[in-house]
Amino acid sequence: MLAPAFMADRRHKRVHGVELFNFLLVRRLVELGVRVTLAAEPRWREGFAEHFAGVGQGLEVVYGLPLSRPLPVSLSLVPGLLRRGPYDLVVLGNNGRGVLPAARAVLRWGQKPRARCVLFAHQYAVERYLRALRPMRIEVHCVSEAIAADFRRVRRWPVSVGYGILNADRFYPVPQGGAGVVSRPVRFGVVGTLDAPDKGAHLALEAWERLSDVVRGRAELHLLAFKNPPEVRSAGVVLHNWLPAERMPDFMRSLDVLIVPSVAAESFSQVAVQGMLTGLPMLAYPLPALAEKLDTGGGAVFKTGAELAALVERLVLEPGLRERMGEIARRTALERYCFSAEAFAERFLGPAATAG
Repeated sequence: MLAPAFMADRRHKRVHGVELFNFLLVRRLVELGVRVTLAAEPRWREGFAEHFAGVGQGLEVVYGLPLSRPLPVSLSLVPGLLRRGPYDLVVLGNNGRGVLPAARAVLRWGQKPRARCVLFAHQYAVERYLRALRPMRIEVHCVSEAIAADFRRVRRWPVSVGYGILNADRFYPVPQGGAGVVSRPVRFGVVGTLDAPDKGAHLALEAWERLSDVVRGRAELHLLAFKNPPEVRSAGVVLHNWLPAERMPDFMRSLDVLIVPSVAAESFSQVAVQGMLTGLPMLAYPLPALAEKLDTGGGAVFKTGAELAALVERLVLEPGLRERMGEIARRTALERYCFSAEAFAERFLGPAATAG
C-alpha cells in the first residue's frame, strides 16, 4: 500500500477519515491471511504501533527517509519495496501525485507480469493528477459517483464506485425498551475538524441563534470538536474535546440527529455514514456526496442557517418523523455503505493470485 498520508509528516494533524479507513483495511486484510507491505514516513512509527497493535505477522512496514513530503519519501522507499517484492497488488490509498513515481517503479521492476494496481480515489481529480496517472495501467475505485465522474471522462481506466465503513457493526442504534426514556432535550451533533470553515459549523451555530422560544431549551447542539473553540452565545450549545475513534460509536448513540453542514471538500463523509448506521436522521448541506445519501428519505438538506433552524424545529416537534427518518437512514447505509474487505480481497487479489 502506497498512501500519500502515510508518506508525509502528519504529527500536527488528527488521524481521521481516510487514514482510519486505511488502518482498518490493512488490519482486515492481514486477518484474512493477506500479507501486506505498507510504505511510510518514519514519524508514523508511534501511530502504527497504536493502530496495528496485535495485528500479527502478516504486516510489514517499510519506512523511508524522514523527508516530510510524499514524493521524496516514496522515492526513498523504492529500494526497500523492490527487495520485498514481487507483489500481487499495489494499492494507492488516495489521490496523490507524490506516490506515482514510486508506484511506477515498483510495478515496472518488482512485479509479476500480470500484477494489478488499484487506486482508492477519495478526492476529486485535478487535471494535473489525471495527466500524471494517464500512462499507468490501473483500476480506479471511487468513493462516490461525484468522484467517479472525474475519472470516467478520461475513458482510460476501469472505474467503479463502492465505499463505506469497515467497522459498521460497531455503529448501531440505541436498543429499544428498557426502564423507560428519560426526558431530555433532543440532541443534534456536528462532528469533524470544525475549525476548518469548510466544515460549516458556523451554519449550525447560526441556526441555534435563530431557534424560536417554543423550541429553545428543547434542543441541544453538540459540537465535536474545535482546536480553538469559538465564543458561544446561544444556550444549549455543548462543546466536546476530540474523541479517539473507538469512542465514536458511543458518542453517535448519545445523539438523536446528525448535522453535516460541510459546504465544500466532502467526497464521501464517513461521519455521515456512521450516523446513518446509528439510526440518526441526517441534516446536510446539499453537496453531491451528501445529497446522494439522502435520496431515500433519511434526512433533509439545507443551504442556510435559517433553513437549518426550521428543520431543527420540525424534528424537535415531530418525534415520529425523526424516528422514521432514522430508520430509513440506517437501512440505506446498510444497503450501500458497508465496505467488505473480504469482497475487496476476492475481487482484486483472487485473479492476481492465480495468474501464474
